Amino acid sequence: MLEEQASSIRNYLEQMEYNPERLNEIEARLNENSAFEKKNMEIMWTKF
Repeated sequence: MLEEQASSIRNYLEQMEYNPERLNEIEARLNENSAFEKKNMEIMWTKF
């Protein structure tokens, strides 16, 4: 049982690909969204 679980976890980890370029793209997009949301909040607060 434990060996099967370890094998399953090992297979799962082997299937996952570490792609630094993709991670950088995701991080950049999250930063853009964060900046956009921050700007929107600033605009909202100036209206009140």
